[in-house]
Amino acid sequence: MSCILHPANPSLAVPFNRWPVAGTSPLFLQLLRGEVVSIAAGLRHALAATASGIVFQWGTGLASSGRRLCPGQTLPLFLTAKEPSRVPGLENSKAICVVAGSDHSASLAGEQCSLHKESHIETGKVFTWGRADYGQLGRKLESEEGWRPEKQGSPLPCSRPWESTPSSLHCLTGATEISCGSEHNLAVIGGACYSWGWNEHGMCGDGSEANVQAPKPVQALQSSPGLLVGCGAGHSLALCQLPALPSPDASEDAKSQEATDKATGRKDNQDHLPKANLTGAEMGDL
Repeated sequence: MSCILHPANPSLAVPFNRWPVAGTSPLFLQLLRGEVVSIAAGLRHALAATASGIVFQWGTGLASSGRRLCPGQTLPLFLTAKEPSRVPGLENSKAICVVAGSDHSASLAGEQCSLHKESHIETGKVFTWGRADYGQLGRKLESEEGWRPEKQGSPLPCSRPWESTPSSLHCLTGATEISCGSEHNLAVIGGACYSWGWNEHGMCGDGSEANVQAPKPVQALQSSPGLLVGCGAGHSLALCQLPALPSPDASEDAKSQEATDKATGRKDNQDHLPKANLTGAEMGDL
């Protein structure tokens, strides 16, 4: 699959030959080298992962936030690029999926191995980067020294540029699915659904409206293993496997067997009742 960019908005990307707007002619073709296996669109930025596991990012969504929160500081190239720019910090991993929120991003990485001529994904790792004021990165920053408000009294945080480098979440090792909302996320590990980030509307599913700073299991889905997850701006979805229900035929067979067991039980009880020894006089009265 190849990617093309929207001529009016370079932060938007769609698969080649699947342009959604009739009569629109793409201006750029094949800007990403290699086969593209995953793409994602945030609020004003986009991501792509190639078959070789490299992650590219472009668009100005994160750059505008960075300039507003950290005036005068130099931002990493991939935060300001209007064309695909390689994301640093992922050189030792192979990305197989990318997702994007409003002002943060994540990728799912795994190692490929060959077993009996089949390809398998092992040890999925989740990397996050970008804005972190709602806990949407799922981790504490390495240092708070680089954090300072834009102006005195401002509640908005500011981080040093290198703290925007992707970092892995060890608690999500083994993840098979991830999804980003505007400021919250979901992941699936061994069928268990985990959530973290902005929770004002309860989209983390923990029964509260308090932001979730680190990934934790969604208790309401414990008995229903998750298969796929999706995040909106202020809501979440999960496709789960429900317990198998007995078929109508099986139910009828169970009822028939139960009736048979009861009848057999009654007969056995009668066979085991003590027999009366009647005397001659008593028999004459019958």
